[in-house]
Amino acid sequence: MSSYKIVWEVELEADSPEQAAKLAREMQLDKESEALHFNVTDEVTGDEIEVSLDEVNLAESFAAFRAMFGGAGPLTRQVQQIMDEMQSINAQSTNH
Repeated sequence: MSSYKIVWEVELEADSPEQAAKLAREMQLDKESEALHFNVTDEVTGDEIEVSLDEVNLAESFAAFRAMFGGAGPLTRQVQQIMDEMQSINAQSTNH
């Protein structure tokens, strides 16, 4: 098992540091929140990666879809193509 440092960053306005922390925590707990991006650093190697849980959830959903409908049929290929395009767009937007 590895050890990781997780950083979640948000900018918001509040009347005090305590209120800002409370607002940030509410965002994390909100099931509809889009605050799903984290910077993860391997404590041993120092390698850092950006993890987007919405992409992880999408990949898990696709794996379940593939298991349910089987193999590499035309619909499965279309869904895979859409996911690849979404990842490409996300990568381009984080590089700018």
